Amino acid sequence: MKQSATFLLFLTTLASFAQCNLFPTSSELSMGQNDVESESFYSIPFYGESVAYMSHSSSTSENIDLRSSSQPVRHFVIPSVPVLTTKSNLLEVCEGNTTTLTAESDYSIEWYTSYPPEGEPVGKGGTFVTPKLTQGYSVYYAISTNNGIKSVGSEMEVVMVYPLPIINVVSSSDMICVGEKVSLKAFGTRFYEWNSGETSHEVIVHPERTTKYKVTGINTAGCKNTFEFTQNVQDCRLAEETANKEVKETELKSSALENNLVSTTFPNPNTGEFQVKLNQLTTTTRIELYNAYGELVFRTNALSEFTNINLTNAFNGIYTLRILDDSKLLKQEKVIIQK
Repeated sequence: MKQSATFLLFLTTLASFAQCNLFPTSSELSMGQNDVESESFYSIPFYGESVAYMSHSSSTSENIDLRSSSQPVRHFVIPSVPVLTTKSNLLEVCEGNTTTLTAESDYSIEWYTSYPPEGEPVGKGGTFVTPKLTQGYSVYYAISTNNGIKSVGSEMEVVMVYPLPIINVVSSSDMICVGEKVSLKAFGTRFYEWNSGETSHEVIVHPERTTKYKVTGINTAGCKNTFEFTQNVQDCRLAEETANKEVKETELKSSALENNLVSTTFPNPNTGEFQVKLNQLTTTTRIELYNAYGELVFRTNALSEFTNINLTNAFNGIYTLRILDDSKLLKQEKVIIQK
């Protein structure tokens, strides 16, 4: 009987304790309402994203249905880093060419040239064609984006850009006659392709006229560059006839000038200052003066009918005055300088 009374007292105490903790007082209810009003978001997770509901502030103590009176705010998941799928042969190119980079992702892909990716992307999409590349190497970074949210990391592609060979061609003769053979040698790399089909660095040609030759040089990286060379060809028989004709015309002209030339040197003797008068001259007529030892002491082109000569610093003596047209001597006379 005593044991039953003790057990009943224990149950009564336990029930009082549970009621105090499970059912809050009115003041506690008021405090709880304020706590609810101070909360901003309630999130419900579901596949791919979560939806958060923002509550409206209220000063009343009435119950608020947060879901029915709120505006939904979407929060998108952070996308994973894209997977690069560029073919290895596209990661080595020659200077001046473009290449194509590829990547895969469940989200949008953007390409950048700096790390970390920031600023405006240089390309978008799973396939990106680069601009023409310069010698050295170029680095591109790929990231995934989900409605403006970028992946935490990025993937990097390095493109090696090899230089083009520098080609030059040297001919064994800058000018040849029609039908003559000439050697053309290419320099700058190891492998060559001529427009004639030959693949050696030297070719022998015999053009009938001035001709352009093209050779493509290929370096060990497979990069190609083309050089164009012009071999000059002339009709030597025609050139010889023209040259002979010009020589004959010059000789006839000099002979006529020599036969009709009248020159006057005055005063003579003189003190070193005198004048030479010519009744005929050409663009190649000149006057020279030599001393008694045969040394040239004066030379000038005869540009007009009268040519003034000043030799006041010359020694006294007898000098030889010569009038020439090109290399032909037209007239020679003595000039006396006496101070």
